[in-house]
Amino acid sequence: MIVGTIQDQQDAEFAVKMSKVLYFLQNTDLSSLPVGQIVLEPEAIIAYVQEYTTQPASEIPFEAHEKFIDMQVVVSGQEIIAYAPQSRLKAKGKYNSTTDTIYFEEPEEFGTLPLYAGDFVVMNPTEGHKPRCMMAQACPVKKIVVKIHV
Repeated sequence: MIVGTIQDQQDAEFAVKMSKVLYFLQNTDLSSLPVGQIVLEPEAIIAYVQEYTTQPASEIPFEAHEKFIDMQVVVSGQEIIAYAPQSRLKAKGKYNSTTDTIYFEEPEEFGTLPLYAGDFVVMNPTEGHKPRCMMAQACPVKKIVVKIHV
């Protein structure tokens, strides 16, 4: 979820990075990409191609990041992503600067968003999220997670 003002310099820099990401996504055969990492802009924009099977939401922790915005793009399959402001989450461990990840306990209240092939969501560092959650039943998913440095 993207929120900001048009006067904010950081928003302008993000818009430039986002245009590079969208160009890549719209001009690449995403279904043929192998699992792995694609560097679009060194240390600033990195895409991770993932394949996995969704799981029950109860088995997946909430997470957030400090240095990178997450853009999650479903190439095939479907999943639910849960989300909550980080201010409403209680840390479950310490921030890991190597993986740019902190995990959280399950909050009492949170939103959910179904994602289908072709859908994407952009999560700011202040937004906790829980991807890979199954809908009615587990299914295979191919997804690209683009990390955009803030």
